[in-house]
Amino acid sequence: MTEGFDPPPSICRRKSFFRYFESLIDPFQSLNPTFNAKSYKSLIKALFKNNKAAFLTAFLSTIMLSASEVYVVQLSGTLIDLLTSSPHNIGNEDHEKLKHFIITLVIILIILRPATKAFNLLLINQSLSLRISMAVRWHLYKRTLTNPMSFFSSYHSGYLVSTLWQAGQAYSELVVIFLQSLLSGLSFFILSSLVMTKINPAYFIPLFLWLTCYLTLARIQIPKIQNSARRAAIRSNKLNGKMVDVISRILIVKLFNGEKNDKNYMRLAFQKFITKSSRYARTVSTMEFLMVILSSCTLLFVSIITVWLWNANAITGGEAAIVFGLIYRSESLFTQLMGQLTSMQRAAALLTDSIKTLSVSATSSVKAKQEAQAFDRVPTIELCDIHLRYKNKFVFKGLNLTIAPGEKIGIIGASGSGKSTLFRLLLALQEPDSGTIKINGEPIERIAENCLRSTIGLVCQEGLLFNQTVASNILYGLPDGNLDSVLGFLGPCQQGGNQEWAKAKGAARTAIPLDSVVGEQGSCLSGGQRQRINIARTLLAEHKVILLDEATSALDTLSEGDIIQLLSEHLKEKTVIMASHRVETLKWMDRIIILKEGKIVQSGTYEDLIENNRYREILKDIDLPGKENQR
Repeated sequence: MTEGFDPPPSICRRKSFFRYFESLIDPFQSLNPTFNAKSYKSLIKALFKNNKAAFLTAFLSTIMLSASEVYVVQLSGTLIDLLTSSPHNIGNEDHEKLKHFIITLVIILIILRPATKAFNLLLINQSLSLRISMAVRWHLYKRTLTNPMSFFSSYHSGYLVSTLWQAGQAYSELVVIFLQSLLSGLSFFILSSLVMTKINPAYFIPLFLWLTCYLTLARIQIPKIQNSARRAAIRSNKLNGKMVDVISRILIVKLFNGEKNDKNYMRLAFQKFITKSSRYARTVSTMEFLMVILSSCTLLFVSIITVWLWNANAITGGEAAIVFGLIYRSESLFTQLMGQLTSMQRAAALLTDSIKTLSVSATSSVKAKQEAQAFDRVPTIELCDIHLRYKNKFVFKGLNLTIAPGEKIGIIGASGSGKSTLFRLLLALQEPDSGTIKINGEPIERIAENCLRSTIGLVCQEGLLFNQTVASNILYGLPDGNLDSVLGFLGPCQQGGNQEWAKAKGAARTAIPLDSVVGEQGSCLSGGQRQRINIARTLLAEHKVILLDEATSALDTLSEGDIIQLLSEHLKEKTVIMASHRVETLKWMDRIIILKEGKIVQSGTYEDLIENNRYREILKDIDLPGKENQR
């Protein structure tokens, strides 16, 4: 909107009118349902309980709308009887009836029916559909984040995102279809049946048979539709996940001509989805065809009864018009309803699969952890007799390690010796097969996750970044952070650690503007820049224990030396555990341990290990990168 332009008051009132209905439901509402991971019904109950007033009002307005539709048809029949009773000359009494009839018709058609429809649409579209679907997504998103790391290793990230997003869409479809189709159609049929039965009880028989056959057919066919819909929904999410996987790694696709040679990956995924969707479509087509046959038989039966009653002078022409208007409208609604029921089954299957997939944490040990306050001092860390297997191979075999508060520990070992796995254990991202990890004497499985995360921080080798600005990445998870504090950490990191270095080399050479977007997975930055941002983010969080997993591997020797100097100054009072392939990087450690075959085979200071001939033999055996530089 142009600056200085004030919208007309009518537009402001219209926006406020919509905002009122949009504010009835909080999309970030708190839900605490302990629902079955295989069912969506308890989630529906929880949302209904939180938003009972909006749901009940929508139910009532839908029923009122159906009642107004039935009454309009009834009025049309009354008008036919009124006009046919005195076709050429309307007397005063009939004139008065006609006048009252027209007034009633105007009130129903011009005022009550549009007002009820508008109110119903605003409740469903502005309140229930959008806001409730976002509440489902928000709730499942928070639950997904509590799942263990093994869960995220088992699925494509694109599959999880697609599953989460479609869960909200499925819930929205369930609400809209239930209110606008199922409840509306059933209300219209019940009210129509009452009116037709009141006209003549003979209509009860075809209506009862119609409803009975309809429900029987639905009971037989709907489970088949639900199963095929669930399989199609799962295959759809997997296909979306694979597409995200390919697009996010577009460089590999381009380098290996994947857009032409990708026959065994995406083409197969598309084919599997088409196969599952075709089976679902066949089931739907079969059911809808059977419903057409059923409704056609019902229409014929009702038509025969109506003609017979009219010939017997049991009903008037206006009543016959009412019957035909109601039965044809009911048939149209039932035909649409069957298609909507299949959509509901697909949405229910999709929502069930989403909850089952994303809610792993409901049965994990995470929920059993006791809440605890953050440690007020640097803790002691103990690893006692840790055993861990991976694919029938020992990663750790009786590992024992005690780290005193403020101690600096360096870890070296061959690739696959367990350095990164040790960090995952300390962060409770992975559990050992046996043994105990204690933080200040407390078993790690009994420490609340938020307490553990605020105590132990990790700088990993990959340089994990969001596609946001540099400042946003550093401030992530730090609500009290500010740009001034970011500059205090990021500036020295960018400049190599000290003002003398900055003056000698020029700060602009490696400076990263705080408002610059880093790109997908930090693609706009170098590996060293990504690691510097990661270091700044971890230092800003003020963790008491810092884990450095090859945190400076992407830096050149000169930059790494300055970063190490900066780290040693900032982390004097903190516990540091640093894994590196460069032994020189660990010179500032109080103690260096060497991992081999799941055990600590050597431990000591940098000087002790260099002077020890056994250390050289171990280095030779595990073939550490860069060992030539140390000989």
